[in-house]
Amino acid sequence: MHTTSAIAITLFIIITAGIGAAAAAEIGNPDLVVEGVLVPSEAVAGGRVSLQATVKNIGDGTGPLFTACFFLSEDMVYDASDISLGRAQGASLRPGNGKSVTLSASIPSRAGGPCYILVKADCTDQVREEDETNNIGASSLMVGSPSSLPVTLPTSVTGTPATIPTRNPSLLPTIIPGTPGTVPTRNPSLLPTPVPGTPGTVPTKKPSLLPTPVPGTPGTVPTRNPSLLPTTLPGNERTPSPEPDLVITGISVPSSVAPGTKARVSVTIQNQGNGSASSSSLSLSLSGDRTPDPGDTSAGQVMVSPIAPGATRTVSSSVRIPDGATGTCALCARADANSRIRESNEENNAACSMAILIHAGSSPTPAETPAITLSSDLVAASVTSAGTGTAGGILDIRMLVRNDGTSFTRTTGAAVYLSSDQAISPGDTYLGLVPVPSLNGGSSATINGTLSIPSTVPAGTYYCGIILDHANILVEADEGNNIACSPVPVIIITAQPGQSVEAQVEDAILRYTNQERVAAGVAPLVRNGLLTTVARAHSLDMKERDFFSHTNPDRLTPFQRMDAAGYSYRSAAENIAASSSYTLASNPDEVGRHLVQDLWMNSRGHRETLISPKYTEIGIGVVYDPDKGASPYGFIATQDFGRPL
Repeated sequence: MHTTSAIAITLFIIITAGIGAAAAAEIGNPDLVVEGVLVPSEAVAGGRVSLQATVKNIGDGTGPLFTACFFLSEDMVYDASDISLGRAQGASLRPGNGKSVTLSASIPSRAGGPCYILVKADCTDQVREEDETNNIGASSLMVGSPSSLPVTLPTSVTGTPATIPTRNPSLLPTIIPGTPGTVPTRNPSLLPTPVPGTPGTVPTKKPSLLPTPVPGTPGTVPTRNPSLLPTTLPGNERTPSPEPDLVITGISVPSSVAPGTKARVSVTIQNQGNGSASSSSLSLSLSGDRTPDPGDTSAGQVMVSPIAPGATRTVSSSVRIPDGATGTCALCARADANSRIRESNEENNAACSMAILIHAGSSPTPAETPAITLSSDLVAASVTSAGTGTAGGILDIRMLVRNDGTSFTRTTGAAVYLSSDQAISPGDTYLGLVPVPSLNGGSSATINGTLSIPSTVPAGTYYCGIILDHANILVEADEGNNIACSPVPVIIITAQPGQSVEAQVEDAILRYTNQERVAAGVAPLVRNGLLTTVARAHSLDMKERDFFSHTNPDRLTPFQRMDAAGYSYRSAAENIAASSSYTLASNPDEVGRHLVQDLWMNSRGHRETLISPKYTEIGIGVVYDPDKGASPYGFIATQDFGRPL
């Protein structure tokens, strides 16, 4: 039984106490990335250079002091062969903040040719980060020998032997004819010219830049040049500002390469627009069909310096050919890979090279060249599930997915079904979609998923099966190995004898929480036993000690309670709610839906936590307090979220 006043009280509790508390009950780790590396356009072997890197914290927690290490490398891949140039100390960074670190470094005397400066943030691994794999930044640098650089000697001024000017004499002021011995302070070509008709009068500006009287108002001088005043066009339109337009005008690659080796390549970028292009990134990839697409094998990125209108810039890199690759491939390049530059044409940034022959040992003749090269191949290796499930409840599954191809795969999904036999097909009972992350060639991943079992599923024995790439997004070498079925059937029952109403509400909360996450394109959460213990204890504590807060009367926060329970996390959060709108006689599924969709999802702070991709595990605790004199009373629920270390 519930009334309008009860709902209003419930919403008041959630809105006033919940929103602020949800923001406070969230914690995370920092995540340092190198946003940019500034280096000179060229350097001399054995000389010194000034290097600068910008490090930003894109994580959720404040980071301590960090150390950034600088390296000289022949490619953009950080490994043990790179030469250390030194390190610089960085300051503490709050979430979203960035700072620059600088280093004056000596270039080794044996270095030469096109190289890269690599910068690794937190190179001493002192900062616990959300992602430890994104700390590298790079920029290209041309290193020449001392003899290859031009040398400019000072030129003596005629008539003053042995006197060396402090500046190039071509830049010294010139004597004005007719005034011998008088040296003007500026070059006469740059001096203002007398306005015609007013001899001897020197205007303060060049007459061509003086404002012109507006027609019809003789003698009145406008404050701006009329040609520079804004013009009203039909429809209040304005002349667009100049924009750059980056295109790939040349790609240099070897005619043949061997698997597992590095190929030296260069790409020429032209700015054919009428505006300057700022620094940007050039992405490289290996393609089997000379058409740039997301399924190509990434070959890294190269930093590109600013390019003036009409100018070109050539950058070089080393591209590693994957082990086991055969046939032919092409190098594809995309200017402004991160889409940071606003261009007049955003559709002409990519191009691909001529075909490159991939050979093992001696080069085969063209007739022996296979027709296909790099490709991905997702394989559904196995799927297992819980032995029993309840109609209207949840089903936990685990699947092993491999990429047996040579090219990486983009993020896809695995459709999950219940089938009366082991022949899985789209016509079986559909449970939902489990996201499958991007996989490099030759790699695999074990993926957990939690799905809802429709309440209409009859009791019986079923097999759990998956279909990878169900939407046929990927082009694979083998499209026939994307289906797997559990070896042991799942027994579905229509009720769970002896399960408390609170436990059924917990199941419903998990089910509706994961429905909202999947709808938002986020992976479902998996139950964690430690988090469940923490959540149940906090809900019971709020009931027994009559409080409604993330911090209990002992001043313990959610994170201190998680620590005490032994749960180690990268990031964590907590949602709480209370509803007096239902009783123990109510439908548990409706109670869980109400808590998730009507309360948490209608509160911004709670909603952001509930569907955040930062968390992978959850614990849920629900208790019921029938005492209307208590605060809170009714169903009291806690969600504890975490991402384990």
